[in-house]
Amino acid sequence: MLPRHRRRIYLGTTDYQSRASVIPRVLMGGVVVIVLWYVISIVLSFFDGSIGTRSSVVLDTSSESVEVALQGEDWQRASNGIRLYPDDAISSKSASDAVLRYFDGSRARLDANTEMHIVESDERTEASSSIIQELRSGRLWIRTPDATSYTGSIIRTVETEYASVSIPSGASALVSPELIHVLSADGQGLSVTLLTGSAEGKTVIVGEGQFLSLSAEKRSLLDSGVDPYTLRDPATTELLRDPFVSSSLAMLAKATTVQAPNEGADSTDTDDLVISSPEEGSSINGKTVSVTGTTTDRVALLLIQGQEVGIDSDGSFDVELSVPEGESLLIRIEAQDAQGVPLGLIERSVKSTWKAFVEPVRITAPVGSGGTFVTALREIELAGEAPAGTAQIRVNDYNLQLFQAGARTWSYLASEALGNLKPGANTFNVYAVDASGNVSAGRSIVIQLNATETPVEAPPLKQNTPIEPGSLRVTGPAAGTQATVTQNDVLLEGLTSPLTASISINGYTLSLYTAGKTTWNYIANTEFGTLKRGRNTYRIVSRNASGEILDVLEYVMTYEP
Repeated sequence: MLPRHRRRIYLGTTDYQSRASVIPRVLMGGVVVIVLWYVISIVLSFFDGSIGTRSSVVLDTSSESVEVALQGEDWQRASNGIRLYPDDAISSKSASDAVLRYFDGSRARLDANTEMHIVESDERTEASSSIIQELRSGRLWIRTPDATSYTGSIIRTVETEYASVSIPSGASALVSPELIHVLSADGQGLSVTLLTGSAEGKTVIVGEGQFLSLSAEKRSLLDSGVDPYTLRDPATTELLRDPFVSSSLAMLAKATTVQAPNEGADSTDTDDLVISSPEEGSSINGKTVSVTGTTTDRVALLLIQGQEVGIDSDGSFDVELSVPEGESLLIRIEAQDAQGVPLGLIERSVKSTWKAFVEPVRITAPVGSGGTFVTALREIELAGEAPAGTAQIRVNDYNLQLFQAGARTWSYLASEALGNLKPGANTFNVYAVDASGNVSAGRSIVIQLNATETPVEAPPLKQNTPIEPGSLRVTGPAAGTQATVTQNDVLLEGLTSPLTASISINGYTLSLYTAGKTTWNYIANTEFGTLKRGRNTYRIVSRNASGEILDVLEYVMTYEP
């Protein structure tokens, strides 16, 4: 038998070349395996190793104060409808309408100055789904759907600095780092695991109609060993009066059924919502503006200024809104479907041009409107008439306590003892105020209190024919019977008969005039209301000691500032 020979492969033979060509194919196969492994690892990161997927959180907002930070990048202005994922963050810098929609039908609204980070948003079919968010500052109102609306197993958690809050189905709750307030919740309520001090790890159930405070004072009690359950208190109606809570209740009222974030109409779509009035930029000359329009049968909830309004059977609506006097008003109208998904959002800006007019009061005592009363009495009653519809009378900054709304007369006591009457000139401005708080133009009088004088009973005034006609003259600001002035403080001066005992101008008796003196003067002043823009007529009367008229003169002064 011939001996066996080991087969040898020689360079350059065909057999060797065939075997050498296999090597590149093997290397290429290895590269393909590595690439497939990388792709699969990425896919698995989205499925998180189970049958499920990372679900986006959809942001609904039209506010410029809402910002997002995607995957740890810098903050940027948020756009409506943007989809957020784990490691994304959202912030509202001021009052905003930032609402988050989750895959299970839950919705959350951010208050002003609130920052929140999304930790998990995973929807699974064979394991528990999870929604985890970290509230770093501010307040969050959250509304979860009823148990029948989302049948899968799900864990919903809001993490704060001091607690981890587990939220069940059917919940409406306000969550902040220092307060958990539960309006409603299925089962026992919210499960709060404490993360602060010596109480760390302890769990407290905050039930429907209860709140748990984690303020600095309460945390100090926890550190001292106080039972966490003693920090719970019954909810009060103050919660419902909170503007953020009341508007959130209306805005999220329909967040009880499931709607996938990528289903439904775009939130900027207005095909289902048509506004007939008002027109954008229109001027409103009245106290209210009528908001009218129509909706399709897809609209289940209509919100105007965050408040739910009724829709007629034909899809139309008509709502009256109050318009602030002389201000602009931004009207926000939003339509949602039965799942709470926005179907249309329209904003209209209107400008108020109306100005309420309230008729002024009339002063009848101690002198008429615009007059000056000189007295040595230390207590004087002001009285007058009120226009119809007056709800309040205001004298300077004081509202008359005894005035009854609708009364047609009023009175006010000025007294040195009360501190509202002092020696010298006292100006009283009187206003009428209607039921809406609108204020009339003022009417005023001046009471000159000469406290050092003793009241002297004056002789009765007589209305006789002038005894010395021509004895009364004006020498300034211009001699004669008329003048034009530009100053707001003008001195009238003149001459009179030696028999003169008193001089009055427009019913005001000159307090500084001395009987028998042949010169006199009077100050016309815009502040006291004795000098007004345009034509001013001054009726000057001189009388003797018996009260008889010596002379009468009318002087016209035109004020042109």
